[in-house]
Amino acid sequence: MTRPNNVGKLIYLMSREMRYVISMRLQRQGLMVIDYEILSLLLENAPLSQESLVELAIVEKSTVAKSLRRLEQKDIIRRSVDQHDRRKRWIDWGPQAKDVLAAISTIRNELDSVLYMEEEDDSVLQTLTIMANSLHKHVVELRRQE
Repeated sequence: MTRPNNVGKLIYLMSREMRYVISMRLQRQGLMVIDYEILSLLLENAPLSQESLVELAIVEKSTVAKSLRRLEQKDIIRRSVDQHDRRKRWIDWGPQAKDVLAAISTIRNELDSVLYMEEEDDSVLQTLTIMANSLHKHVVELRRQE
């Protein structure tokens, strides 16, 4: 397959293929790609409010709510009501999180091993970090305009 010469298209195609790998690996546990994204955010930031999770995931509230229901039914996460604001919900790890966290770690390692380029790793990682931060700032600005 010929790859496009456009950076945006190339990253988009890589993202689709990464999502495919994630989807294939999570099927065994009855989880979806959005669940991986939410659990990854939780892994880096737990506990999180449901509102913060929606902002970080950059998806609709209903999408996050459906994923959280699925994860809660599997005891992977638990939701609790904030003591000071009954409308606010906190998300943290549930009793069945251990196996899913191991699966996330395995998926991350698999993708890293496929994408790793030893001779250029630091410069590529720095460039991708700059690009990701720039894109994130753009998305934040777009969301403010909604």
